[in-house]
Amino acid sequence: MFGEGSSDSELEDGLCEAIVEKEIKDFLSEPNYFSARTKKKRQRYDDERPSFVSVSWSKLIERREVSNPFSRIGKLFRRRFRLPFPLFLKLVEDCQRHCIFPKTRYIPVALKVLACLRILGRGSCADEIKELSSEYIGESTVHVIFKQFVKGVSTHLVPVYIKAPDGPYLEEILGTYARLGFPGCVGSMDCTHVWWEKCPKKFTFDCTGKEGYPTLAFQVIVDHYRRVSHVSRHFFGASNDKEISNNDAYTVGVMSGTLENIEYYVYNDHGDKVLAKGGYLITDGGYPDKSCFVDPDSNRSTREIVLWSEWLESTRKDVECKYF
Repeated sequence: MFGEGSSDSELEDGLCEAIVEKEIKDFLSEPNYFSARTKKKRQRYDDERPSFVSVSWSKLIERREVSNPFSRIGKLFRRRFRLPFPLFLKLVEDCQRHCIFPKTRYIPVALKVLACLRILGRGSCADEIKELSSEYIGESTVHVIFKQFVKGVSTHLVPVYIKAPDGPYLEEILGTYARLGFPGCVGSMDCTHVWWEKCPKKFTFDCTGKEGYPTLAFQVIVDHYRRVSHVSRHFFGASNDKEISNNDAYTVGVMSGTLENIEYYVYNDHGDKVLAKGGYLITDGGYPDKSCFVDPDSNRSTREIVLWSEWLESTRKDVECKYF
């Protein structure tokens, strides 16, 4: 292939060309060269799922003392999941009846509800739920379960349990506040601000109020037993109580006279018992000056007014304690 007078460099170049030509011919002669490449499937590692009986939460709910809310175990359950055990059982039944969790083949509904309650009550992350459940629930599964729980509860259970009082329920609330010295009262009202962690930049200014960080505001009405009777839609955190009450459908209805049929007796300045009409809500000083909103009197400093205002503020602690 090379002559006798070829130099060493020419010899090296010829050898390289021959090797490259041979490699190209061998590569093109392969039968599967032009065929479509099949994607290799990802190898799955199926770890053995632990038994539900071995999960610490399962051991807790199987204990006999947990059904008593005043026992040590009952108080422990409420502290960890923010509601008593009998109410938890009712919540599990409601979730099963409304099919809030469509797939329940491997993970029991009770364990799913406990995981969601732990996230809501303690702010736990998905990895912490996986650890607390003895790795019975994976991180990605926790995200799916929590979204199903929030959507299902807001769709099926909120209209059932959170509604304006009427009938026997309204009479019970009126009787409770009448014994406290506020006949005609139907609840305590206040606004709470919830931190909006990932607030979009375009809403940051409108959502930042006195807290100093973006929030969403909700108006909540509860009775003296802290049972919620109304929760408004969300408002931007920079809105004050007056703006929210003027745009909330329930309070607009109250100001329009939806509670005017409620009758009760009060004492006038002379000590005579007179009939009054129109229910009202206990509020703080940030609400509109309406007869349906009763707040502590800060303009007069007589002994009777001061004592009455302190008693009103003490009674209104029911809505303040609801946020904790």
